[in-house]
Amino acid sequence: MKTIFTICLALMPLSLTLAQDKEAKKPAAELLELIRFKQIMKDTSNASFAPFLDKLRKQGFPEAGVKEVAEAAGVYFDQVASDPDLKSAMMALYEKEFTLEELKGLVAFYRTPLGQKALSKLPALTQSGAKLGEKFAIKHQAGFKEQMTRIMQKYKPAAKPGGGE
Repeated sequence: MKTIFTICLALMPLSLTLAQDKEAKKPAAELLELIRFKQIMKDTSNASFAPFLDKLRKQGFPEAGVKEVAEAAGVYFDQVASDPDLKSAMMALYEKEFTLEELKGLVAFYRTPLGQKALSKLPALTQSGAKLGEKFAIKHQAGFKEQMTRIMQKYKPAAKPGGGE
């Protein structure tokens, strides 16, 4: 009896540490579920891959082939998004950037109607914001291009005598 008590007493700190680790990971895992990380990952991958499929079509690739490529890509994106090691790595990333209390706060927020609305609107806002960013980058690119040309010319290596490079 004394031996069992001693073993239990010795293992108590380990048990508490494991419980704390599990507690710390729970909000990060719950957050990934609430933000629909797996689905967002697949949707983003598919959206990023769409221009390649369009390019295949424009090059005359048969539609059956485009469909087959899209299906293969979908399976691949699902494998990546479903990888438990990716989920663990993402949880670790969130745990590195946020305290346990902050993670709990994010979970609480995303459970609210406003949090759910934010989750539903953020992908479209991000996409629209990227388009706006591109539009305004184009608006200002001429001045930037001129500035870059001046800088590159300023630091361009001098040509070696005799036409060598």
